[in-house]
Amino acid sequence: MQNISTMLPMNNKDNDTLQRFIFESTDIRGEITTLSSSYLDLLALQKYPPQVALLFGEFLAAASLLSSSLKHRGMITVQANGNGPITAIMAECSQDNKLRGIVRGNFDNLGDLSSLQELLGKATLAITLEPEGRERYQGVVPLDEDNLSKCQGNSYVRWYMERRTSRKLWD
Repeated sequence: MQNISTMLPMNNKDNDTLQRFIFESTDIRGEITTLSSSYLDLLALQKYPPQVALLFGEFLAAASLLSSSLKHRGMITVQANGNGPITAIMAECSQDNKLRGIVRGNFDNLGDLSSLQELLGKATLAITLEPEGRERYQGVVPLDEDNLSKCQGNSYVRWYMERRTSRKLWD
């Protein structure tokens, strides 16, 4: 069983960014996040196999992007629990861009496993909004797609997150 948990500020080095964009005269807007420094700092604390490190990065990026929608102080958590080699993976980001994460599981015999379903097995995805001093909101769906972005596109999670955050995650 291996795990890691730490809280690091984004932009702790020049390589971390969160940039908003809008295309004038359209309904297209969004954010782009780059977590080079924070991601590498978290990976330096624990040696993960490449496929675990990649999935961990996807969860960290998702939490970072979703946290940009917080209008009040608080946290957003993106987590999954399953019966595969990765039993739990979580990334959490605060409104002031403090990021932390944890990955638990048995990584000794991963071989060529690389898809979300292969790594997590039968699993569920939970996205939790925790506004400071306000009601907590959570959406839970099965992880039944090839990658995290597609799972977040699940109709319930999409409805839930758009209603709460006015944000979408794209492939």
